[in-house]
Amino acid sequence: MLNFDQKKVWNLAKLLFINGDFFYELIINPENPSEGIYNLVPLPADSMYRMETTKGKLVEFQQSKEGPDYQSLARVEVNQATDIDLQQATAIRFAPEQIVHIRIGDDRKTFYPYGVSLIEAARGPAHQLRLMEDAMVVYRLTRAPERRVFYIDVQQLPPYKAEAFIERMKDQFRKKKVPSAGRSPGASSVEERWQAPAADEDFWIPIRPNANTRVETLPGAQNLGEVDDTLYFRNKLFTALNFPRNYFNNEDAASTRIALSAQDVKFARMIERLQSHMEDAFWEICDRHLRLLGYPEEAYEDLVIKMTPPSDWRELTRAEVVTNRLNNASNLKGSQLMSDYDILTKWLRYDDDEAKKMLARLKLQKLEDLKLQIIAQNPTLLGVGLPGPSDTEVGTEPGGPNPMLAPEQPAEAGPPGPPAPPPGLPPGATGMRKYMDDDTEATEAPQGQPPVAGSGNVLPDPSEEDIKKYDLDIKD
Repeated sequence: MLNFDQKKVWNLAKLLFINGDFFYELIINPENPSEGIYNLVPLPADSMYRMETTKGKLVEFQQSKEGPDYQSLARVEVNQATDIDLQQATAIRFAPEQIVHIRIGDDRKTFYPYGVSLIEAARGPAHQLRLMEDAMVVYRLTRAPERRVFYIDVQQLPPYKAEAFIERMKDQFRKKKVPSAGRSPGASSVEERWQAPAADEDFWIPIRPNANTRVETLPGAQNLGEVDDTLYFRNKLFTALNFPRNYFNNEDAASTRIALSAQDVKFARMIERLQSHMEDAFWEICDRHLRLLGYPEEAYEDLVIKMTPPSDWRELTRAEVVTNRLNNASNLKGSQLMSDYDILTKWLRYDDDEAKKMLARLKLQKLEDLKLQIIAQNPTLLGVGLPGPSDTEVGTEPGGPNPMLAPEQPAEAGPPGPPAPPPGLPPGATGMRKYMDDDTEATEAPQGQPPVAGSGNVLPDPSEEDIKKYDLDIKD
């Protein structure tokens, strides 16, 4: 009904994490509140104010660009205010039930009663990183170009004349000639304008006799590839944001195929804490909607809003712990230092009732395995027997009569007699098997012959003393 699609939840989460707060106004029908919530209207967090008492009791919400209106709050409560009182207020007043306030954190020293933004701790490192990047760019622009040093031979000129000679030579190279405006063409139509040398321009140095005029080149910056200072502030920014470094720095190609929450368990736990705040907000919306519809609290006391976990790190961690416990239990089982019951209760952390049930099921499973082994070694228990060398298998001859079936008799004959016995059995033997209780089969020996050993004779029922002695009383 509320239509929390992907776009709405994405914008909600983004604004919540940036501002630390998010406000929803619940729209209902004042004439018929039992119809429930019609819509949710998001309100800007920078214009909303949460009014509480000194003990933390919520009184009302206000919306204003100029600040909260404390005078209207002192005059009359918002639930008892009339239309005239609401119009006289300088801020829009909301009852506590009209607004759903989602916030992150509950720090009473800094931002209470509001939430704390996730990027609050990263503001300082972000500014420092920006300054370092600007300084690095300026350094590369000023030191990257190559400059030249001109050594000018001034002979025996005095210092003041040497400087004037240097300046005259610089003017010849540095003055910019531009055409003068408003003059007739000719030699006087060109003006020379002074152009101040920049920081990345050449140097002019006078020299004395015994030194020739020469020009040398100053190399540019050599350490342009060293950005360790910038990386330091970038890593400091990642730490403040609680993000793994691989999320922004995809230098490892294999790390891109791994979920972000799987790379860092700390980040996955932070996501689950953030999801808990949104779950509480959604539960509060559902609670108010169901109360407006008239449902009692006992009808939805088991209502739970659960969001999708960021990864299976909890399950993987639990599986690793269980694997280590099983390895320790198998070692103790092999060393025969502890009983199975003690291993289940003390090492595998099962309670007493569950351990007893597990041991009972193990006994049943072992009995079933032994039963299958006995049946496999004695196939006659299932009514299956191998023919002897002189016996003829039933139905092996094509078109031959089946000895297990009675032959057809003419109509004038009397009632059919008993079926003929299979070959290899004496006359009068039926060759039928009878099945015993408890999934145990026994073979009836042919008449006139003793029972075959291992042919599945019925075992006597155990006595009460045997049941107590061998612990055969298995009820599960």
